[in-house]
Amino acid sequence: MKIIRIFSFLLLLGAALLAAAGKAEPVEVLRQDALAELRAFAAKWPQGNAARAARAILKQEEEAPDPNRWIGETIRFARTAFRENPPQTGNDEARRAAQLILDYPLRVEDTDPAVPAGFGKAWRETVNSVYQPVCDAMLDEILAARVKSGARIWKVYNMGFIVKTPNHAWCHDVRSGDTVTRRFTPDQLAKLVKILDVMFISHNHLDHVGADLAREMVRAGKTVVRPTDDTVAELNGDPHLRNLYGRFGKTVEVDGLAVRAFPGYQNIPNQEVPCCVYAVTADGVTVTHNGDNQSMQPYELLEKAQVTPDVMLANSWSGFAPYLAAGKPKLAIIGHEHELKHKVRGRDPWVTVYKRIAEAGLPTPVSVIDCGESIIYPNK
Repeated sequence: MKIIRIFSFLLLLGAALLAAAGKAEPVEVLRQDALAELRAFAAKWPQGNAARAARAILKQEEEAPDPNRWIGETIRFARTAFRENPPQTGNDEARRAAQLILDYPLRVEDTDPAVPAGFGKAWRETVNSVYQPVCDAMLDEILAARVKSGARIWKVYNMGFIVKTPNHAWCHDVRSGDTVTRRFTPDQLAKLVKILDVMFISHNHLDHVGADLAREMVRAGKTVVRPTDDTVAELNGDPHLRNLYGRFGKTVEVDGLAVRAFPGYQNIPNQEVPCCVYAVTADGVTVTHNGDNQSMQPYELLEKAQVTPDVMLANSWSGFAPYLAAGKPKLAIIGHEHELKHKVRGRDPWVTVYKRIAEAGLPTPVSVIDCGESIIYPNK
């Protein structure tokens, strides 16, 4: 199976951008660095639409430099490069190069402490202008997709994923945006409800709880599995809510899915927030999702229960190496990079994710994908 493989020399590309997560860079420095990397990309892979897009950006900036235009154009370049080099079948090196270039515009709002008034709003609108259509295209693709065997897994955003097997579809931690980053439209919510059989929520933090989707799911008579009763508490008493936190790995049937919930937690100041690591089995494939879990207990329980995940959906920021080593999945897909609203200083850009993967030296193949992209398991 052709999965993203990490070579240390590739980490040099874009390393000057963010040697450590959260390093502040003025917008103009990011712009100049992005242009340099676009020039290198077009020189190394001169054929195709991505190279043409890179050259067009460079020509524009040479003839009429603009401090803002490069942001949207660079994001669109990256999406073009991803379409030309899809996960599993495209040129992995070109994909990584495009992801590292994408670091520059996606870190702008977070990195420059002296951005002009109103710049943040303009930045968000620019990012939304790219990713809203990505979301629409992804939902249409999922609706049309026919999975004959195994599973196909789409990354929605952050730690939100949708899994589809021949007979089932479910999601983990899929949430809407907010008034700034745009909520799911009514049409998008309707498509999600049509796609999904079950919705899983790992823990009660706003960047993981899709309250609007949960409301629509229960209204349609579909199941929402939550970790605690204070998660989407407005729906308490609805028969379509399930709470599996205390089951400690006992197999529970949920609408045709075999579900095991392994209790863990996320550490925040003066509090351990309950966080479920769900292992969901359908059509012979087991997928685990670790939310923001920072405890080893779920993985020890996984091993004790002799559950070997086929796929682990692992967050990037909490140091995923121990969890992958303990859980022993056959494939890992990384999430929680580049949060575009819930910004935490030091949250991971792509360059940090690749650095962590390389340092971990894991035998598990690791896939790094952007919003709207998907992975087929197993990749035959």
